[in-house]
Amino acid sequence: MVTEAMAYVAFRPQCRHAVGATVDLPEHTKHVARDVARWLKAGYTIERRTVEQVRAMDWRVCKCP
Repeated sequence: MVTEAMAYVAFRPQCRHAVGATVDLPEHTKHVARDVARWLKAGYTIERRTVEQVRAMDWRVCKCP
């Protein structure tokens, strides 16, 4: 059985625009934790999605003030 790779995605709470993502791999635990902590501190909303979903997302630059 093949499991899909997962990622954490940061969204701006004002417009729900994605601003960052990091793949959740065991060998990168410290980097993933650092990224998620930084995003939470900045006030972003964090969601866990498959890497395939993240690749299909709209990654244009947010125009919010």
